[in-house]
Amino acid sequence: MKRLFLGLLLALVSLAVQADDFRYMAFQTNDGTISTITAEGLQLTFDDEKLTATSGDQQVVISLSELSKMYFTDTPAGIEAPVLSQNELDDNAVVYNLQGMCVGRLQAQPKGIYIVKVNGQRRKVILK
Repeated sequence: MKRLFLGLLLALVSLAVQADDFRYMAFQTNDGTISTITAEGLQLTFDDEKLTATSGDQQVVISLSELSKMYFTDTPAGIEAPVLSQNELDDNAVVYNLQGMCVGRLQAQPKGIYIVKVNGQRRKVILK
């Protein structure tokens, strides 16, 4: 019994040491979308079948049924400009806010961060 307890304790300590080497916690959903949050001061809570990760003023909320994996990383999830023509954005784009709600056309949205899905591609976009 002591061996088992000692083994578990060593495993937990080694995980804590490894986590200190990384600056971000990443969450990947079933559709491949990756969200990151700063690991410093990170708090994870589970409620109503949702995972809530909070660090300072950052927060990531993911349904547990949609969560594919979570891991520590040195790089945050990037925000990229879409590699799409204006016609594709006008005609075929489905735009979501960061809460996952479909919000209509990208051009009609206020400044902020959005997820744009066109022709099977998903991109994070910042409107300035």
